Amino acid sequence: MHLRSSCLNSTSVMELTIASFNIRYDTQAFNIVPIGSEGDIFPQVNASNVEWGERPWYQRRGPLADQVLWESPSVIGFQEVLWNQIGDLVELLGEGWGWTGVCRNDGKRQGEAVPIFWRKDIATLQNVEHFWLSNTPESPGSVGWDAGQTRMATLAEFKTVESDLPFYVFNTHYDERGLQARTESSKLILKHVNRLVDRISPSGSVPLIFLVGDLNSPNTEDGYRSLTRWRYVTDETRPQQDGHTFFLDSRHELHTRVSNFNAARLLGARYGDWLATFTGFGEHDHRNVIDVVLVADTGAVAAVSSNNRGTTEDRAQRVIEATQKQWAVTRYGVIPNRFEGGFLVSDHRMVVATVKQTVPLRPTTSSAMNRTLALRLTRRSQLPKQLVNVASTRAVSGTAPEAPNQARHGHLPGVPSSAITTKMHFFNSVLESKSIPTYRVIDGSGVVIEGAEVPEIDKDFARRIYENMMLLPALDTVLYNVQRQGKISFYMTSYGEEASVVGSAAALSGTDEVLGQYREMGVLLWRDFGIDRVMAQCFGNEDDKSTKGRQMPVHFSSPDHHFHTISSPLATQIPQAAGVAYALKRDPARRGKDVAVCYFGDGAASEGDFHAGLGMASVLGGPSIFICRNNGFAISTPTAEQYAGDGIASRGPGYGMDTIRVDGNDVLAVLGAVREARRRALAEGDGGRAVLVECMSYRVGHHSTSDDSFAYRAKQEVEDWKKIDNPHHRFRKFLESQGWWSHEEEEALKAKQKREVMEGFKKAEVMKRPPLTEMFTDVYEDGSSGEPWNMSEQRAELKAYLDKYGKVWEPYVKELAKFK
Repeated sequence: MHLRSSCLNSTSVMELTIASFNIRYDTQAFNIVPIGSEGDIFPQVNASNVEWGERPWYQRRGPLADQVLWESPSVIGFQEVLWNQIGDLVELLGEGWGWTGVCRNDGKRQGEAVPIFWRKDIATLQNVEHFWLSNTPESPGSVGWDAGQTRMATLAEFKTVESDLPFYVFNTHYDERGLQARTESSKLILKHVNRLVDRISPSGSVPLIFLVGDLNSPNTEDGYRSLTRWRYVTDETRPQQDGHTFFLDSRHELHTRVSNFNAARLLGARYGDWLATFTGFGEHDHRNVIDVVLVADTGAVAAVSSNNRGTTEDRAQRVIEATQKQWAVTRYGVIPNRFEGGFLVSDHRMVVATVKQTVPLRPTTSSAMNRTLALRLTRRSQLPKQLVNVASTRAVSGTAPEAPNQARHGHLPGVPSSAITTKMHFFNSVLESKSIPTYRVIDGSGVVIEGAEVPEIDKDFARRIYENMMLLPALDTVLYNVQRQGKISFYMTSYGEEASVVGSAAALSGTDEVLGQYREMGVLLWRDFGIDRVMAQCFGNEDDKSTKGRQMPVHFSSPDHHFHTISSPLATQIPQAAGVAYALKRDPARRGKDVAVCYFGDGAASEGDFHAGLGMASVLGGPSIFICRNNGFAISTPTAEQYAGDGIASRGPGYGMDTIRVDGNDVLAVLGAVREARRRALAEGDGGRAVLVECMSYRVGHHSTSDDSFAYRAKQEVEDWKKIDNPHHRFRKFLESQGWWSHEEEEALKAKQKREVMEGFKKAEVMKRPPLTEMFTDVYEDGSSGEPWNMSEQRAELKAYLDKYGKVWEPYVKELAKFK
């Protein structure tokens, strides 16, 4: 019961459930210590298989939100919340919740926020105030006393929906470094509380005032003691008290209806398995309780003198008796932060307290009661099905609810604020405070998410996709090592991005024009380019029919496969793709049949050519699909340092382009999204239009053989990604669930592909390179006027140079022997 009102002799009972939760900043940290899960990609969690350590926010946010939904407090204050995390919470908690808050660095969107969220069926926001914990509380970003950084508080005024009764909630996060700062912060908050009481008390009884937050101050420090007026201190050192308002701690004020006030017995009556509120992402149980739900005394307990020298039990009992006259804590809990016995959703535990207040109240009309009941039922229906189903079995000990639908979370690092969705939505506008969601079909275990539509696919087609996905790492492993041996000059792998490349290739027509970047070898493999031609291009030998040994490795080209030559300069292919699409639009033979498909990375989207290309494509028209592989890094620059907005997808609507964000590690989601993107690109009656697809993935490999990514990210992070979100494993699990794949077939495929790749390598290694004169061919289209004069001069100059040095200087002699 979160808000209850009933008429009885012109007074009624109101109950509010208030919560505090430090959710831990959005980080990309991976500090996991698995127990008994070696070799299992998604281990089953049990008592002997748990994980300590921090997981990144995009994994924690789903179960964390579900925990909040299950407790469903009337109001909750969050701490350590960045602006993008607010967007996540808004999305995941749903439309039944309101929120308010700003960030501490600038009073806008920079730095930590201490937002307050509330259930709209219980309360309405009347007013909000933000102030900073410093000598200049009105100055955003101001740092107080000996604090290590700026800190702030949010004060929200509410009225209850049913009875129109006011109440107030403060939310704050004290500094962890400055002892003086914590003490002075408490004094500042008490000053605000007493000003508030002085302002509103003449109107009658003072409403409930709550303070929630992470105080970073145990009950042994003055920061906590001054807030609670040394109420819970038994020694004789407490200072002389004045008559001002102070706070009572809900964990001490829990009313258990026992005659003997004993702290241990009271705490034993709480629900939840834990007393401590901070775990530090570890198994150790910190004894200091630093997260609180406090209730202002507002005069109700002022009659209990602090100078009374009775026993501790007597004084505490009188506090409860006096408090009961206006309000009482009926429920207090520290909620376990281990989700389903598995990973920790935060390094703090949520604190929840229910307070009952007896107040004069107007009768509530039946229509208002019915409206509130309907809102409650609606809110319950929005809970994940698993949570609703356990309502009758959840123990009061605070055991965690069952695992929520995997569609709720599990996103990738490119845009951590993007929620997961099973609905295929293309966006042509962006709403304030909401991120474009990430489309997903199968979860990390290869299970189709409830409500998701699996794209049309049969056994043979699915097996072909998987075989091509497996061929990419088979080639990458050999060619990467070959480069390390000095047998080729350069290489770039596709590790971790196989689903994005092969899934999109499978959605295209074989005659669609492809303009790739560096990791689109999978498109050519899907179009039967073949292992031998891959090897020929990387070795630059005479079998390289397209580039004839004149391009760097992995810079493929094949007119026969409608694959345009890859350019080394970043993003040049994007405006070129707009031109190709325009040409398709103007070609009567291909109009309405083929599209131009442009691949690029998140780093290329920071180039001017990206904006020029999308601008041209959207204005000139023509069927085009722009596929961004957002793998988290532009060489060494993480996406967090590339852009401040909602990823790459949010830019599409600005150009009037239909846009979708898709889980790039889910090959079925990529397949479905690109199929639909292609349909939309061709469906435009005026010759086609541009569509943007952002594939969210993670670059497992180094940027290239010229890069050592462990200089800017932890090796363990990469290893964890291989296990946690591997596109091969996800799709293999799906195939196995359909009866389309087996362990024996897996081993046979690996052996077959390894053998074929090694055969291709051995063949390419000994093959001659094209004649040096090939560097002059294909520069100009052949014409009746013959070769231009400048080409003739360059050809003659090369011949003279080779005649002079090619037969006498040993390095040249050795190298020229490799050419045909």
